[in-house]
Amino acid sequence: MREIAGELGPLLAGSDPFAMAIIARTWRSSPRPAGTFMAVTGDGAAIGSLSGGCIEGAVYETATQVIADGGAVATHYGVTGQDALRVGLTCGGEIDVTISRVDPGDEAVAEPLRVLKQALDEQRAAVFIQRVDTRPGSEGDAALGRWVTYVGPDAPHGDGLVGSLGSSGVDARALVVARGVFGTTGQSLDEPPVAQDEPELLVRAWAPPPRLVVFGAIDFARAVVRMGKFLDYRVSVVDARPVFATAERFPEADELVVAWPHRWLAAEVEAGRISRTTVILVLTHDPKFDIPALKVALRCGAAFVGALGSRKTTRDREAALRAEGVTDDELAQLHAPVGLDISAETPEETAVSIMAQVIAARSGAPGGSLVGGDESIHRQVGEHAPVECEPEQPLGRVGLG
Repeated sequence: MREIAGELGPLLAGSDPFAMAIIARTWRSSPRPAGTFMAVTGDGAAIGSLSGGCIEGAVYETATQVIADGGAVATHYGVTGQDALRVGLTCGGEIDVTISRVDPGDEAVAEPLRVLKQALDEQRAAVFIQRVDTRPGSEGDAALGRWVTYVGPDAPHGDGLVGSLGSSGVDARALVVARGVFGTTGQSLDEPPVAQDEPELLVRAWAPPPRLVVFGAIDFARAVVRMGKFLDYRVSVVDARPVFATAERFPEADELVVAWPHRWLAAEVEAGRISRTTVILVLTHDPKFDIPALKVALRCGAAFVGALGSRKTTRDREAALRAEGVTDDELAQLHAPVGLDISAETPEETAVSIMAQVIAARSGAPGGSLVGGDESIHRQVGEHAPVECEPEQPLGRVGLG
């Protein structure tokens, strides 16, 4: 949703109907997870992608029909027979997609999307729940495709859902689910048994973007900041030298701080602003900055701590940290020299190497080549690592009575 939020704004502010297609469920290999959004406008523009090209053509055709006819439909795309030939879903997976018409003037349909977009624009947590019952005959259910948004107890409209799923009973249970998910976005829900007569819901949660803290306002840091913003991190650059930590050098940074790194980090930890989603990169390459900063960083509970440097610099740094009382267990958390081995030379190549390692560490992937492997390319997020390190994750379908 974040990737299409900017283009969705004008559609919601306009008067022309459009269609919203959302992946309700996936089986086996799928390029995109459940909860991925794609919009099709009344004048024929497609916004976003559900599969990287496999099913977009078929979804587009159905979406244009939904715009004309109204309501919502549930569709299924697989890999057998004419379906595979038509949509080209050659990855071996299957996908359920719910496609709904959105009239900007229909507040019950459009307002939950507006509230969700605003929450994402403001980098706040949000929970989106859609009724996605895909059993035979569900297309005739007037509640199919309905959605609600929940943005927490401090929302202007109070601690409730925006929108309705079609009945007060389902709404009440959805509110319980949303409250349970809110504040723990990124964690999986256990899927309770779904009775024959119970509707199924897709629950999609977004946490605020995770933080990327870069110590050292050097040229390599400039490339890392750009890459971090590209990957949707909220980036802070910290350096004690005001001549380097300037807005002209780091226009993409969300925050520029002139301070000694270890003192600033200790204050952030004390204030509770460093979490299990925070990435800390020490790039100063100067022991008087590196050692005190790493001493704090390795004890603050961050998701990832990395430090730039040669093999010799890394050995010397580890010895200095041990002399400062840092334990072997604490040192084991340090990624140094930081980055994957891709023979990076330039600042831009180094930034790719570093952030690729951050992504690999977040998912628990080995970070090697995909050539010759038998495992699935598209791992389930959190399959090999604590899922709280993932800022945006579908939480699956749950049955509601």
